[in-house]
Amino acid sequence: MLPSFAFANLFGQLCFEEQSSFSISNRASTQSPSTSLPSFMALPGDCFGCSDSGDVKKPTHLQLSKSGTNLTLMWEDGGQGACQSTASTGLLEPYKPSVSYTIQQNVNGVWKSQTYQSTRRAFSVHGVLGNTYKFRVKACDSQLNKCSSYSESSNVITLPKSINPPNKPVLAPSVTTYQHYAYVNISKVLGASYYNIEQIDTYTGDKVYKRTNATSDIYVSTIANRRYEYRYAACNNDAGCSAYSPKFSARYEIKPFTPNYLKITYEKQLITLSWKHVYFNSSFFPEGLIYKVTLRKMHSTSTRYFETDSNNLSFTTDEPGHYYFQVESCDKVNSMSCSGFDGVSELFEVYKIPSTPNIHNVFHSTQNHQIYVVTHHKEKEAQKYELKQFLNTQYLATKEIDNLVPPANSKIYLEEFFNIEYNRYYSFYVRACNETGCSGWGSKLNYLTILEPKKAENLNLQIQGLSLIASWQDAPIDPQDFPEGVNYEVEALKGGLLFNTVSTDDNIASISLDGEGEYTFKVRTCDKSNTVNCSQWANLGYQVKYVKPLEVSNLNLQAQGTAINATWSHAPIDPADFQLAFITNLNY
Repeated sequence: MLPSFAFANLFGQLCFEEQSSFSISNRASTQSPSTSLPSFMALPGDCFGCSDSGDVKKPTHLQLSKSGTNLTLMWEDGGQGACQSTASTGLLEPYKPSVSYTIQQNVNGVWKSQTYQSTRRAFSVHGVLGNTYKFRVKACDSQLNKCSSYSESSNVITLPKSINPPNKPVLAPSVTTYQHYAYVNISKVLGASYYNIEQIDTYTGDKVYKRTNATSDIYVSTIANRRYEYRYAACNNDAGCSAYSPKFSARYEIKPFTPNYLKITYEKQLITLSWKHVYFNSSFFPEGLIYKVTLRKMHSTSTRYFETDSNNLSFTTDEPGHYYFQVESCDKVNSMSCSGFDGVSELFEVYKIPSTPNIHNVFHSTQNHQIYVVTHHKEKEAQKYELKQFLNTQYLATKEIDNLVPPANSKIYLEEFFNIEYNRYYSFYVRACNETGCSGWGSKLNYLTILEPKKAENLNLQIQGLSLIASWQDAPIDPQDFPEGVNYEVEALKGGLLFNTVSTDDNIASISLDGEGEYTFKVRTCDKSNTVNCSQWANLGYQVKYVKPLEVSNLNLQAQGTAINATWSHAPIDPADFQLAFITNLNY
């Protein structure tokens, strides 16, 4: 048997006291059956973190803060307070009281008799500008009617005499720029304990802020050729910052190099100026460079200006004279930052453009499929002529006449030939040119090359039933001369008078007869692409006669056995009207 004693802090935080004894044997042994289970009695509550004395512990960790003139105090509970016995187990456990707090303030070193109550572990109150504050707190249990002692004092806060920020600076900052940095100087402001400087990159819009107590030679980083805007605000720790001062704009300028190797090429009216590209640092010129070109005319105030990203420029001019040009490179971000001019190009001359000529005439040669275009040579500035040929609206060719000596039989005309085809619609234009350029194209001259088709041959005419059959041999034509082919127009005549007209692509035509009479016909060949272009009429030269046979008479019908015989009298006919044998031409 073991003596009765108390176990404390055994197996963790378990506290108990034995009131009966029991046996303890080897690990394999079991409790004696005759021994009853031990009962326990709760020990003093300190082993549970509470006090059986019933004291309320004072608050701890007081923290005082401010926002403007508003003061806020926060704290923590001092502990779990008194212990209480649980009826079901008899054990002591922490008492959970209904706690309130009493707050006392100290103003300018004097504890005030007036106190404040709170059921939360936080308390706020408005302070007075210029005063110094600290607080202390005690906790009270309304059920036990007990209170703790006051806590240690909180930290001390002194409110400023004024909560207004300093006045807005009147003067803008001054800035001295260098290639990679700048120095900013600002004016002192009464009541300011520090300053906020704002730097704005006007190219990117980026803003950089710098807080400083200094007012002169304040260092800031920059990039050359970037324009920055500067302003500043006066601040203090109690009330913040004023509005910003007026802005000051500053920039450290690096000019680009001047273009060189200026060159001119000149063809017709197109003038091309060129130069060597300028090298640049993209950090200094983030958008690159543009080139400004000035074109000047000698002995004249006439000046033209151009801008380009490229290292060449082309334009046209028809104003005669001697010209030269200059070029400078400029920053795209700040187009006024330029290299300036360094020298000029060589001179070049622009000639007066000739007046617009017109075609004098066109002659068609039927011998060699050529057409001659004749131009009146009277433009004194002309160095050559250009002749342009169209087939309908399709461009065919352009020819130049650069030998301006007229033919031996003419002193004022120049001519040029073009290959042509017959039965085509051609158009011609002419213009005069020199080194400066060319005049406009003159008035259009149209010309239709006509080749009349040949007549049909071997005409023949027959009567078949009630139709007149006209036929002939196709006209001999060259398909190249008639690209759309030909057709035939046929006129049928009765007694020498026209009574019918037929158009056909074939070499035969069928025409209905117009009663008895003498018939003949004529035919001509026509160009399908130009229906008025037809050959002469080809006449048959002989006639055919149509006579209707007379009726028979004396019809008789007799039956003979199983047959029926029909008889009649022959119709009276003139053999001249039926040229072949009677039995061949007449039947019943």
